[in-house]
Amino acid sequence: MTTEQTQNAQIEERKALHFANFRSGSSWYFWLAVISLANLILKLSESESPIRFAVGFALPKWLEDASVPFFSILTPRRFSFALGLGLILLFALIGVIARKRNKLVYLVGVILYALDIVPAFINSDTYSVVFHLIVLGFLIWGYIHLLKLEKLEAEYPDDIEATVIESEKP
Repeated sequence: MTTEQTQNAQIEERKALHFANFRSGSSWYFWLAVISLANLILKLSESESPIRFAVGFALPKWLEDASVPFFSILTPRRFSFALGLGLILLFALIGVIARKRNKLVYLVGVILYALDIVPAFINSDTYSVVFHLIVLGFLIWGYIHLLKLEKLEAEYPDDIEATVIESEKP
């Protein structure tokens, strides 16, 4: 193997590593949606159950427990359920779009999940705060690897892609 081939193989290996880490980090959006759905199902099946996952969203639980006045037809429990369902759908959508390498949507998801720490902190839910910070670390880790992957791809475009692009030009 020549030096150039070895260098190209190392670059492709680094690209693959960054891509795998990016995918792993962005997959946490789907995990958040699934875990929050499990929390929602647990809450629906038995409203007084202390069982829940700390990684799920803290805002719906906080709103349900807080004495915030709601409309007469919209009880805190119903509002919490609707908000939880909305967050599940939003984070699943963010996961799909983030997987397509949309950096802005990825960052919006990180910021939204970071803001979800506030209700957990207000409720003095230490486990939830700690797990939120861990998941935020994974999300940020995936974003950093997306940036590194895009930088490598810009510096070292694939020869196959370049050949296809050149052959398509009129």
